[in-house]
Formats: sequence, C-alpha cells, structure tokens
Amino acid sequence: MLWKWTANPFFETYCKQVVGVHFSAQHIEYAQQNYATHNIHFYCGNALELNQHYELKKYAFTKSTLCFSSQYFESVSLGLLVVEQLKNILQSNGTIFLTDIPDREKWFAYYDSPLKIVRLLKQMLLQKNDMGKFWSIEELDFIAKKCHLNGLKVIQPEVFPYAHYRMDYLLQK
Repeated sequence: MLWKWTANPFFETYCKQVVGVHFSAQHIEYAQQNYATHNIHFYCGNALELNQHYELKKYAFTKSTLCFSSQYFESVSLGLLVVEQLKNILQSNGTIFLTDIPDREKWFAYYDSPLKIVRLLKQMLLQKNDMGKFWSIEELDFIAKKCHLNGLKVIQPEVFPYAHYRMDYLLQK
C-alpha cells in the first residue's frame, strides 16, 4: 500500500521539495497522477545513471534515500556506483540513507527453513537470485570510504516488518 503523501503534512512542514525517481515508467505515471503536488515531483530514471538526468540538476538536494533497492545491485562495484551517483547530486553537507538492506549477518534469519534453503539452491543452479544480494557491513564501509563519506550501520527497530533480516546504512559528507 502506498502512503498517501498528499494527506500527510510531513512533506509540507519539513521538506521544500521531494523528488522520487524510479526506473518503472508505469510507477512514475501512477505517482504523478496520484501524489504529485507543488513540491512533490517524480521522474523515471535509473539509480545507476542519476547524474545523466538533467531534470535533477535544478534541485539542491540535502538528503537522499534509496529504499528497498540495495539487493538489486549485486556487486560492490554496482553499490559503489549507486552511492557515487547519489553523492554527486547532493550539496556539500548532504546525507544519504540506504534503507532495508538485506544484512549478511542475518542471512539465516531470512533463510530460516529447509524449504527456503532448497529454493535458494534451485535458484543458484538456475543462476537466478530472487532475493538479491545480502550486504556485509564491511562492504558498505568500503563503499563509504571510497566515496569519502562517513558511514554508519543503523539497526532497524524490531517492530519494522523486515528488521529480522534487514538493516539501514547512513552516509554523510
């Protein structure tokens, strides 16, 4: 279920502008029709190519979030590229918040049954990975260091639905 942004005063009170970017034109079209306001905007784009979107250059970003996406960037080099893209659109005092990252330390909290492990083995044989990459704190710290950012693992509150196998990561210039 999508959060009804226009019914929530948070964005009016705390944000001058909110910009959403997603690779699906269908999702962007829906968001534009249902949630766009004078200070909420949506663009179709790829997180690996943010610096190529001329529309984004008109904004002065102080914060950026990448939600539920880290598992799709299945290598450290792709993760590094995404963070570099996010860093490049931020102002000098910017913050990047990566949310809902599958946590390698909690791998067995997700693959917690023989059935899930058998499904994983089947996917591996087919060279697929429906769940995507589980990230280690060392990999995220490496990316932060390469980008000259300060990085910090953030433990999700237990009440979050996926906290048993996910984490967040904060990056600051």
